[in-house]
Amino acid sequence: MTAIASAIAVALTLTTVSVASAHSFSQHRTTASAASKQWNDWKKHHRYTAGKPGTATPAPTPTVTPTPTPTPTKTSTPAPTKSPTPTPSSTPTTPPTTVPNAGSGAWPDASNTGVPAGVTLTPSGGLTITKAGTVISGLDINGDVVVRAANVTIENSKVHGRIDTSDSGAAPNTMIKRVEIIGPYNGAKDSGSPAVGYTGFTCDGCVVHGWGKGFGLVKDVTIKNSWVYDIVVYGDPANGGSHNEAILSLGGTNLTVTNNRLDAGDAPNVSASLALYSQMAAFNNVLVQGNLFDGGGYCVYAGLGGSYGASNTRFVDNTFGDKYDKKCGGYGPAIAYSTGNGNQWTGNVLESSGATVATPGRG
Repeated sequence: MTAIASAIAVALTLTTVSVASAHSFSQHRTTASAASKQWNDWKKHHRYTAGKPGTATPAPTPTVTPTPTPTPTKTSTPAPTKSPTPTPSSTPTTPPTTVPNAGSGAWPDASNTGVPAGVTLTPSGGLTITKAGTVISGLDINGDVVVRAANVTIENSKVHGRIDTSDSGAAPNTMIKRVEIIGPYNGAKDSGSPAVGYTGFTCDGCVVHGWGKGFGLVKDVTIKNSWVYDIVVYGDPANGGSHNEAILSLGGTNLTVTNNRLDAGDAPNVSASLALYSQMAAFNNVLVQGNLFDGGGYCVYAGLGGSYGASNTRFVDNTFGDKYDKKCGGYGPAIAYSTGNGNQWTGNVLESSGATVATPGRG
């Protein structure tokens, strides 16, 4: 696993700090004093007060052994590299969970995310896609989907595993559309890694649930018209337990997050619905517009929370929900915002009152 993937998987354990560009990272250990200061700053914005966590071990890269898969329903474009008769290792099952009531249609919900009504799914094992232009459609995939080719489409499917597009640009222009990504509903088992990450993809009309983190973003990513809920946590966040977010980035370029419903829950482990921490790189050219946020110490960390800062990062016409608190997050709607450098904060409102959310402080 490359440095940023490892860092997102164990984000904010405060054992290392990484430096360099948004897509090429090296690591070095912090000094004891620097780690202590970072932990104190972090602790100030969360809803727990216990001592410093122990060292966490980064999760290993998932071993993805492609299992035989069926020929995709859609065959007008190239099929996966291998497509014999499927023999999935086990029947995919969705953990019993109560899906939130569909909303009025103003936000993504069960009616307009995930597999469209009427689509028949064919069982499949996990996939590793290495052929450019592959289209995966109408599958119920029991395992991870690892994309290592350009212009791949995954649509109208369920994935009982992760979708990994690498953090090194190995799968540019991946399109993920009307896909449900289902986690193990076991926060310790998923190691805190995101359901979908990290570069060169668009997720449109996706629904993610049962994971510790929804999306991990590095570069050239668009998340739109999508829904994250049922974030799973484990342990004491101050003593080796999980830190959780619906969307997490530790720095990145060309990121777009529009018209999503991001419900991170209200567990003490939940850092934010949207966490943009400039801990590994600066943010540049980021648009966050028209989303509904719920849950976290603060619902949004807006580009700081690290030493690299943000430029051309815009937060426009977002709604800060009141599902868990009238001010959205336990401490407030947003924090860690930098004025200047082309950054913008406008039209953001509280759902509870309709009041404008003031430009956040730096934290």
